[in-house]
Amino acid sequence: MPCQYYRIMKARAGSSIRVSSNKGRIAVLEAELVKVKEERDLVKAERDLLRSSYERLRLELDLLKKRIFVAKAERVDTVQLELEFAQKLAEIDQLSGLLEDD
Repeated sequence: MPCQYYRIMKARAGSSIRVSSNKGRIAVLEAELVKVKEERDLVKAERDLLRSSYERLRLELDLLKKRIFVAKAERVDTVQLELEFAQKLAEIDQLSGLLEDD
């Protein structure tokens, strides 16, 4: 009977050690979980900042492309204008010659 008593007491002591070590392990894991959640929140905030920066830069690029396109569309070909003005000047000279003849 005494041997059985010692075995029971020894088993209880071992289980209480396991319980306390499990509680310690749980505390360590919970602390790690908190740390990981904080890191995740920081990474999410950084991701959101990068997304908004990317979107802002994309919009700015689109605006610059439009400005370049509009500037090219508004640009006048001076050679073509000189040819047209030369033709008009010739027509005016011809008409002025007709008026002088009359």
